[in-house]
Formats: sequence, structure tokens, C-alpha cells
Amino acid sequence: QASSWADDIRDFQIEGMSVGDSLLDYLTEEEIKNKQKYIYENNKFIAILISKPSFELYEDVQIVYESSNKKIHNLEGMIYYEKNIKDCYNKKDEIVSELTEFFKDKVKIWSQNNVKYDGDKSGKSKFSAVNFDFDAGGSARVICYDFEEKISIEKGWPDTLSVVINSIEFDKYVSTL
Repeated sequence: QASSWADDIRDFQIEGMSVGDSLLDYLTEEEIKNKQKYIYENNKFIAILISKPSFELYEDVQIVYESSNKKIHNLEGMIYYEKNIKDCYNKKDEIVSELTEFFKDKVKIWSQNNVKYDGDKSGKSKFSAVNFDFDAGGSARVICYDFEEKISIEKGWPDTLSVVINSIEFDKYVSTL
């Protein structure tokens, strides 16, 4: 696995990156400047998507960093499953099993199954997630997005496995949106 697990959310890695790291440890100012960005409300956080041939597990990684200091607050590794949601669920179960074993009693674990995805107004797209809330703060999620075929084609959204890590600060921030 390209991810490594530990007792603290800051030690949880996706493609060698952790929340709390400086984005400048992985990208130059010029590379960051040239990325398409999503800027969150109040300009506090910025999201970018990166793809590197050197990634071991994930096809893309979304990074959310603090605009003032480029500190990473969220990482989301993504694997795409073109019309193959069963493989997505199998991989999700494998990752959840690993996380559960490694974190044991350091997290509260809760699940969401076949929840309507808000980004699809037809209500036909769904997601299933297992959520890990760390006792020390921060969170992780393992999610399979099962997009309705028409939406998948129109928007270019294949079924997707996402493994997400959030810092304490980012969890607090998104809970206020």
C-alpha cells in the first residue's frame, strides 16, 4: 500500500503526503500557481488536483491547503472504476479493514450506506462511506461514489473510490459551511 497508517492523523499518508505538511515540500511555487484551483469561502483554503506518474496507488490526489501558509489540511486520493462499482466496494472494504486494524481504539467508526449524492439532482447517484473520527481530532473517510450512468457520461464522473484525510482545523471549517 502507498498509504501508511499510524496513531495520529498527521502520520496518516496518501502518496507520501500528510496533513500538516507544507505543500511546498511537494510542489514548487510555480507548479502551485499553474494549477487550476477551487477557492473556499473567505479565501481561507484552496484546493488543487494533482496527478503524477510516480503515484503508487491513486490516480489523482486533491490537496486542500491554507492560503496564508500553504499548510496541507486535506488530502483525497482517488481511484476510478469505470462502470465497475463492485471493484470499488471491494477496495473500500480492504482499506477500511486495514484502517480499522491499525487505529483500533483510537477512532470512532461510523458508516453511511447508499446515501443520495447531492451533486446529482436526479437523486440516482449514491455514495457509501466509512468514517473514522480520531480521538485526538481530525478524520478520515473511505468512500465509493456510484454515479448514475447518464450523470457519469455528461459530467465525466466515473465511479470513484476516495480516501480522505482532514485536519482538525479543516473539519471545523467545513462544518460551518
